[in-house]
Amino acid sequence: MVCIAGWLLAEAQALIGYLRERQLWAALAGALALWALAYQPAYTYQLDIGGNQRTLRQQYDTPFLRGFNASEPPSLYDTPTITPYRWAEDRATIVLPGLGGQRWRLAIRAASGRPDGSPIESRWSDGSSTQALWIAAAPQVYYLAAATDMAGDLRLHLETPTLDAPADPRRLGLVVYQVGVEPLAGPYLPAPGLLGLLAGALALLYLLARRLALGPRGALALALAMAAVVAAALATTRMGLALLAPTLVPIGLGCYALGLLGSRIYQHLLAPPLGSPASRTGR
Repeated sequence: MVCIAGWLLAEAQALIGYLRERQLWAALAGALALWALAYQPAYTYQLDIGGNQRTLRQQYDTPFLRGFNASEPPSLYDTPTITPYRWAEDRATIVLPGLGGQRWRLAIRAASGRPDGSPIESRWSDGSSTQALWIAAAPQVYYLAAATDMAGDLRLHLETPTLDAPADPRRLGLVVYQVGVEPLAGPYLPAPGLLGLLAGALALLYLLARRLALGPRGALALALAMAAVVAAALATTRMGLALLAPTLVPIGLGCYALGLLGSRIYQHLLAPPLGSPASRTGR
């Protein structure tokens, strides 16, 4: 027990030393600058609700939706000619994480879905402003401006009267086919929430590199190289990176813990003792 406590204390002291290194903070500063620049090219994104009729892929829209029913049709492979969609419930939310940029122009293709062909009034809100729209029975594209929240995420809340359908137990509000976003004006502010997660993961990468193999300059070079890769992802595949980002810090912490454990096992169980015949002969 005393040995373990001493080892943990030594590791904590080493970690504090790494946290004080100028190279770590230089890596973080350089990364934040790169990521801020990656937000400046105009970013557009289109989310096909219910699936993509060209690729026949489905369910990839699920992480962006709250309060939506299952995709229809259930399988595009069986019914490739049917345009996919989802029924939103009476209260539903579309979330585009890490979007940044403050204000966006949304294009949402939707329909009331009423069997009698009647329109419905639906209220759409980004959390700071609300707009009431009359949604026709036939699919149409509706445009509105929306702002991101303090974390840089865009959350569009939909409130719609419930369809009276006794034969269907689901809560049905309106039908949504597609969501598209494009920025209104630059320069574009980064998303603080996403950048915080990425910075935490990058710091863990630097610390792990320092603990296991590299000196300060080597760890700095590795961190900056990874920051450049992340910047490219922010500029081109931002939504995918934003979905992955919350897992990066836990993964980094797990890797750091496994790295410490692996180093301990190697030093005390696998590495030949200093001065032993095996270490002198190389066998």
